[in-house]
Amino acid sequence: MPDDMFQRGGRMIERVRATSLSHPIVYRRAGQPDLAINATIDSSEVETVTEGGLGIIRRMRDFLVATADLEDNGVLFKPEDGDTISETVDGLTTDWRVTRLDGQPAWMFDDYTDQRIRIHAERK
Repeated sequence: MPDDMFQRGGRMIERVRATSLSHPIVYRRAGQPDLAINATIDSSEVETVTEGGLGIIRRMRDFLVATADLEDNGVLFKPEDGDTISETVDGLTTDWRVTRLDGQPAWMFDDYTDQRIRIHAERK
């Protein structure tokens, strides 16, 4: 099936994101080799309500990465709760714990063409 305008546009947007709107991170999982990839930073807010009715908002750090950067021979390496992302900004390295959002997976496709993945994390 030939590409449609949206698929071509999605690939163009992903190229711009990956080359101009991202910086290097290191993705780590115990027992696996480190994976050096580029990510764009974003955030998600999750609101939970306590038994007493108090609303608590958690802000999660999101890392947007190209799906292709997480594939090995066409098989997607799926981020898992407890994995670690190391991010270095201005010489300061911060470790982030990949985290599920209220029973949802720790990641999701971030565009309709599945070219980009959003990974949720919080500071370790």
